Amino acid sequence: MLNKELFVLNPDDNNLINDGVAQINTSSVDPEGQKIIRHEIKTFVCEGEYERGLLRILDTYLRNFDQPKQPAVWVSGFFGSGKSHLVKMLSYFWENFKFSDGVTARQLKTLPQELNEQFFELSRKQDLVGSVVVRGLLSEYPSKDVRYSFLQLMLSNLGLPSKLHQFRFYYWCKTEGILDGLIEKLENAGKSLKEELNNLYVSKYIPGAIMELLPGHAESEAQIRDQIGRNFPRVDSISKEDFLYTIKSQILPLVSGKMPCILVTLDEVQQFIGSDENKASHVQFLAEDLCENFNGRLLLVATGQNSLSETPILQKLTDRYTVKVPLSDKDVETVTWKTVLEKKPSAFSPVDQKLNSSLGEIASLLEGSDFGFTQEDKQTLVADYPILPSTRKFWKRVIQAIDVAGTSGQLRSQLRIVDESIKSVSQKRLGEIIPGRLYI
Repeated sequence: MLNKELFVLNPDDNNLINDGVAQINTSSVDPEGQKIIRHEIKTFVCEGEYERGLLRILDTYLRNFDQPKQPAVWVSGFFGSGKSHLVKMLSYFWENFKFSDGVTARQLKTLPQELNEQFFELSRKQDLVGSVVVRGLLSEYPSKDVRYSFLQLMLSNLGLPSKLHQFRFYYWCKTEGILDGLIEKLENAGKSLKEELNNLYVSKYIPGAIMELLPGHAESEAQIRDQIGRNFPRVDSISKEDFLYTIKSQILPLVSGKMPCILVTLDEVQQFIGSDENKASHVQFLAEDLCENFNGRLLLVATGQNSLSETPILQKLTDRYTVKVPLSDKDVETVTWKTVLEKKPSAFSPVDQKLNSSLGEIASLLEGSDFGFTQEDKQTLVADYPILPSTRKFWKRVIQAIDVAGTSGQLRSQLRIVDESIKSVSQKRLGEIIPGRLYI
């Protein structure tokens, strides 16, 4: 029997089409983006803290639905522990994302029964009031005003103009009933609405179109151009009152007739804050705005490498992010075992026999060191094969030592290293293992 015949996933195939890196803002409209999302959903390991975290998040949301406040969630764990992947999967299961072939996220991935029941209850509420998902990074919309950054992120997620002055002009056209006509006239002139919004104050086409669509609104194109400049000025900050009014009275009515179930997932918030105490305060104020003003229907989920109590700059967020979801080393190992290392049921017996027949030799590897064999390792021998326990522990230590800045990420590094290593022995017979020095 060849090693490649032991695994559920063929080692010779590309089993990490996202290179082990989950990006929360993967495009969901183009074929390549959908391919990545499908792969990530299908291979999502909903066990351990990943499962418990999702249950905790959904249970909290459902219990506080239609209440004055909805607690926010903080997902923490070392760099590369799977935080981004967890919140990304939450967002796709939340909206039950539908692929171009009609398959939905919850059809593609079989979730644990208790979690399925939570999503079923969520779906009942979504059927009544609608659903909105906002996911991404605040750092992609740099501004001195965190509220404005979030507003841009939200508008972009919903397919609306992301700059506030452009959105307000768009909203005015919609409420005046001329938006569709404006788009048609621009397209007839060989232009797009997006292109002309970027030239809003100097557009040669928008004033003339408005003159035709709203007879009597103005005496000349110059007057319309002047009205646009005065009524829709460029801004880079927004007050709390205007922030909430814009979302509740303008943005949401465009996408949902009622106050919908809203999920907001903000990735890498701790990195966004950095060592800036002022920015941390603004993130706190943003959480207050979102958690206390949407009738308990908006769930805010953020991620960071540290728990909120571990660093002084994050402690001011503790009272806002009261639901904690910590990820650990064990979760990383579980993901590895359940993806690239997962064995076929028929492989367990032959692998177990081969390993037990060589147990003395296995136990002697790196004996007396921190990487030596222990009785606990017997429980994971088959799951780890063709990696031996001493090799796995050695790799883990090396990855941590060479990646002191946390730029590679333990989960993505382990997945990539294990996947590449298995390929090197896939054509060899059962019993041929991966050398400890390979790919390190």
